[in-house]
Amino acid sequence: VASSGLWAASPVVCYGVPPISTVPRLVSTLPADGQVTDRLRLIAARGEFEPASFVAFPLQDLHGLRLKTSDLQGGEGVIAASAVDIRVVKNWYQAGTAWYSYFGDPSRRVLVPELLLHDDSLVRVDHATRSNFLRADYADGSRYLDISDPALLEGAERFNYCTEPIADSPVLLPVDLKAGEAKQFWITVQIPEDAPSGTYVGSISLSVGDLPVGQLTLSVHVLPFELPDPRTYYDV
Repeated sequence: VASSGLWAASPVVCYGVPPISTVPRLVSTLPADGQVTDRLRLIAARGEFEPASFVAFPLQDLHGLRLKTSDLQGGEGVIAASAVDIRVVKNWYQAGTAWYSYFGDPSRRVLVPELLLHDDSLVRVDHATRSNFLRADYADGSRYLDISDPALLEGAERFNYCTEPIADSPVLLPVDLKAGEAKQFWITVQIPEDAPSGTYVGSISLSVGDLPVGQLTLSVHVLPFELPDPRTYYDV
């Protein structure tokens, strides 16, 4: 990909993509359904959680890319930056039918983008062995555990993720990007229940250290109503 147009002066190019899609967005491919953009738009009702997404394609290695959201300003109100949650979409290995079927195929492993993380380093992926490693932060230091190893998950002293010192960060941490490897980011905006209807505009700034590398405009149109409560009908 050539850096041109909107991102000509930046070491990264951003593509807006549909957040809900049948397309698996892998590190090795550019989004065929995406468009180079510096604007993200979404529409939501009051009280709704609504997603948006973009794929960042780095033209060089970027160590510690930071994303920071501003408040979203509207004609009659403000949506605080704290209402905007950003996570990395992690590519990791799952059973061979992952993404296409709920039937397991333990005979092989495939790379799928399905894990949302604030801390991209919480899970490491070994492409040579098609394995996933989860970081546990013990008192005497952190260790990565092979969660693809059946012996760890099924042994006499079975690994218990509920009791082990494992936790994602409460906020998005700086992300390392490798040149030529796409990284998808998932944005969720929680619309306040009392937000006046209208359009709210803010920004998501991208920087490495003190150096700005780009900016996305985030536009949210709030509809003048609330969604009804779900009315699930339970039946045998």
